[in-house]
Amino acid sequence: MKLFNKTIGLIALLAMLCFPTGAFAQSNNDTRVKAIRKAYAEALEKIKYGQEDANLNNKAVIVINQNFPGSGPSEFTVEYYFNTKDSEQIEGEQERQLYFMRVKERWAATPSVFEYLFNPESGDLMFYYSKTPDFETGKPSERRDYYTSSQAEPFLEIIDGKNYKKPVDDQWMFVQRFLMGYKEVFNNLPPYFEH
Repeated sequence: MKLFNKTIGLIALLAMLCFPTGAFAQSNNDTRVKAIRKAYAEALEKIKYGQEDANLNNKAVIVINQNFPGSGPSEFTVEYYFNTKDSEQIEGEQERQLYFMRVKERWAATPSVFEYLFNPESGDLMFYYSKTPDFETGKPSERRDYYTSSQAEPFLEIIDGKNYKKPVDDQWMFVQRFLMGYKEVFNNLPPYFEH
């Protein structure tokens, strides 16, 4: 009986030690999510003010319009929003630091939106948002992925209002693959434009 009581006591002690760790991890993720949401709101506010005053907005836009047989005209737009800083390599040049990117697609009059929020210092992906048509329900489907870095899978996914603490599908890998292509285009934009 003493052995049984000691075993129960040991299990209870281990449970108490593990519980605060779980609570701390949840608290840490909650803190990250709040910080990312704040950074997202600040990025959107900065973009909004940039639309009102072009001097406040560093932006590059790529638009492709194409007519596809059977589905009609389609439009694909990539908007890059960035900060600039003096180049450490070339005197008098400025480097671009991507902080937000929005991709808009319209295929056969069906719109989709994809947004990427970056840490402007490191360039790491912090947040991914998508709003795409769900042809089964007829309603748009929304997805929010929260990241700690561009190389990691998201630590939280919210898909149509449901929270998942680990990825529920491979969508995040497609996000990473497309992101690499978008960043390559951004990194190869001319450093300045001459008239």
